[in-house]
Amino acid sequence: MSLREGADLIERSEKVAVGRRVCFELHQTNPTESAFLNKLAEGMVKAGKARYVSKEDAVKALERCKTL
Repeated sequence: MSLREGADLIERSEKVAVGRRVCFELHQTNPTESAFLNKLAEGMVKAGKARYVSKEDAVKALERCKTL
């Protein structure tokens, strides 16, 4: 998926959260945060593993991962 496609998904989402990547334990040298959308965002926030953010902040988190 391209950065633009990811940003479009974020823009179309109702709920957006950012939190520690699920696979962080396997890839600890990569950026630590990832964006979660809609029901996954809600579940991650309820579990205390993410926080709601603006769509702009979620796109910024995505941009930090684009070099992977």
